[in-house]
Amino acid sequence: SIGPTIRVFPNPTNDQLSIELASSGTLNRAVQFMVFDRLGRVLETGSISQGSTRETIWLGGYAPGTYFIKCFGEGFEQQNFKVIKM
Repeated sequence: SIGPTIRVFPNPTNDQLSIELASSGTLNRAVQFMVFDRLGRVLETGSISQGSTRETIWLGGYAPGTYFIKCFGEGFEQQNFKVIKM
């Protein structure tokens, strides 16, 4: 099925990163997310709960560089994002 339209912004970012469901489609489950560094280590995990549209992640404690966000949930294909932290 068609999953939600997900926006990850701002990109590049300094400290704060928002994951937003721009359109939830027929979403009736939470959207899980994971943040990885470029070596594939999991740095953060969380979810956007059903009925919510945005979650904010604080990246201020991590070094500048490239990070990867994976968003997934029941009934839709996982979506991957590359984020640059300044």
